[in-house]
This record gives sequence, structure tokens and C-alpha cells, in this order.
Amino acid sequence: MRGVIASMLLIGAATVGVAISTGSAGAGVDGIQCEGENGAEVSPAQDGRVRSCAQLEVTKIVTGTPAPAPPAGTTFAVVVDCIPTDENGMNGGPPNGVDAQQLPQAQTPPFTTTLTFPADGGTQSVFIDRQSECTVSETPPPGCTLSSIDPVTTEIEEPILYPVTVTNNCDPGQAPEPAPAAAVVEQPRFTG
Repeated sequence: MRGVIASMLLIGAATVGVAISTGSAGAGVDGIQCEGENGAEVSPAQDGRVRSCAQLEVTKIVTGTPAPAPPAGTTFAVVVDCIPTDENGMNGGPPNGVDAQQLPQAQTPPFTTTLTFPADGGTQSVFIDRQSECTVSETPPPGCTLSSIDPVTTEIEEPILYPVTVTNNCDPGQAPEPAPAAAVVEQPRFTG
């Protein structure tokens, strides 16, 4: 299954220019190559291999009637909170001639980051360079309810792709009525 996911990821990533090194499921985990903190390429481990990252891929799905239900300009803020479970970086294979400018930026736990999605949803990724436990949460905007987060918590143990799906249902009938405008009271001005 990992080989299928890695192959799909490799094909999708090639179209957007993200560099990924994959291997067969039985040959060990080469991992997803990435940059370290502050834009520097992750340093080689003692055995000469380059550290790799896990990819937490968050897909936002928005349902509702009529589609798309949320009004234009609606955004969804999905929070990813990761804490380390091991201080050692994840190791992978050589970068295969990939330079650091092509590599995605890694984050080192502990960290909290917010992914902002438009009204029609989409997919965004967080790259993580340490074994960690990552929790995904969201407070839905007015007129929408949070249907599910699958999974809520992900154990990051290898430099592979970890998918998370966040689903909202937005119904225009759920939108709260706008508050009435506040009354404007003018004070008389005396000039003399």
C-alpha cells in the first residue's frame, strides 16, 4: 500500500516540482527529502545518508447545498500541533542530485502551524523532520459545522506520507443573521 501511495505522490509531486525519493516497500524507507530549519538542507547523518521528512498531507473537503455552500471569501483555519516523541531525525537515502532550492521546508517539533483553506477546500502539507505526535483541529467559520477529522491524531514514525481529511458541512440556512447596526449618537458641539 505504501508503494502505491508513494508512487501516486511521486507522480503528483513531479507536476509541482517537489522532490521526493522513494523506494520499494521491502527495500527500506528512503523518505521524502526536505530542507532543515532556516532554509538549510538537512545535514547528513553519521552514515552519510541525508535526513528525510514525513509529510502530513491535510485535505479539506467542504460539503453543503447548494455547492459550494460557504459564501465567497470564507476561509477555514486548520491547526496542526506537533510534539516530538523522539529527538532523532528521520533518515533516508541520498538526495539523488536534488538541490535544496527544490526541497520543501521542514519543521521541527514542537510547533503549531495554521493552514488556511479557501471556501472550496483543497490540500496542503506540513513537512516534519522528527518522530512526533501531530493533532489536527479546526473551529469552523459561521454557517459551517465540522463533520469529521480523520484521523485527529497522527503518530509520525517514518519519513512517509500521512494523510488527514478534514470535512465541513456548510449550509446557507445555518448562517447567523447579521447583527443590527449600532445606533450612532451625536453629541451637540458648542462653539461659543
